[in-house]
Amino acid sequence: MTRHERLLAAALRDAAGEAVPAGLLERLLAAGLIDLRACERRAIRREVEGSIRRGTPHCEAMVHAADRFSCSYEKVRAIFYRKDKT
Repeated sequence: MTRHERLLAAALRDAAGEAVPAGLLERLLAAGLIDLRACERRAIRREVEGSIRRGTPHCEAMVHAADRFSCSYEKVRAIFYRKDKT
């Protein structure tokens, strides 16, 4: 499992809570039965929101999220400002 997949699996475990075993989530991810893009959007948004709650300025929080998720700042910015169901 790659670092990116581990980040997404962690976000998925946070969203599912204690009700779903971690091994099951990882098997579902590996089988391609979970929308990885939706998981990524949720994980990035949570990362930015968490940083902002801890006092980090918005732009800096988005830069850190882009670095952590190995994506562009523009992608993080678009995800953060696009308020949808994920």
